[in-house]
Amino acid sequence: MTISFTLQEFGIFLVLLGMFIAGIYAIITLSNFNKVVSGINKRIVDNEKNIQDTIDNVTSSMKNINEISSSLYMNKDLLDVQIPGTINNIYSLSTTLKHTSEKVDDSVDMVNASLMETASTVQENTEDILSYVRIVSEGLRIFLEMFSKKQ
Repeated sequence: MTISFTLQEFGIFLVLLGMFIAGIYAIITLSNFNKVVSGINKRIVDNEKNIQDTIDNVTSSMKNINEISSSLYMNKDLLDVQIPGTINNIYSLSTTLKHTSEKVDDSVDMVNASLMETASTVQENTEDILSYVRIVSEGLRIFLEMFSKKQ
């Protein structure tokens, strides 16, 4: 017993086989997609209160942003006047601080120089006093030696 197929029948068989495999793949894919959608749906249902709170927060935030932008728009003329003045005040304050710090630095340098000069003077005076003490002690030693030799 021999079975023979024509090329047309073989082609139809291959097309049907391909459609069968594609159908199985589509069923598996749709099943997985259904599981994913079910998981997402479950999470949405579980977190519905949190989602609603988030939506409410976004809504109130948008209202606040709208109020702020409206307020800024209404006060833009006032801000146009005050911002440059504030910047100028900050600049003058920083300039004053810079000059004050330079004066403090100069004062510290003067105090340092004065202290160094005072320390140098004290050292010289101490050396002079020590020299006088040595001279006096040498004179006393000579004087004592003279009297001790006479006796």
